[in-house]
Amino acid sequence: MAINSGKVALVTGASSGIGQATAEIFAAQGANVVLAARREEELVGLVSEIVAQGGTASFVKTDVSVAEDVERMVKHTGRPEEIARSITFLCSDEASYITGATLTPDGGYTLTM
Repeated sequence: MAINSGKVALVTGASSGIGQATAEIFAAQGANVVLAARREEELVGLVSEIVAQGGTASFVKTDVSVAEDVERMVKHTGRPEEIARSITFLCSDEASYITGATLTPDGGYTLTM
């Protein structure tokens, strides 16, 4: 079984560079990858590449500086409880090696660094 089998990986900036490489790694590890970026043509190409290699991917054209785009991206990614699990992980000590900091939840509404 792949290390990320059954998990969803949302990757912003996925149309090139580090974002694209990250998406490719998650897909190779079995994750269902959701690609987000402004350049739709590049996203379509990357989805095709991932699927051709046996992975699962979808995309949502997103400009993270536009609130409506971010809302659409989150809705495309999964159910609220799935997203909450991911955020809970990122706030945990287990994720501090990824984020470089342990985030402290404040009543479930805000995070401080």
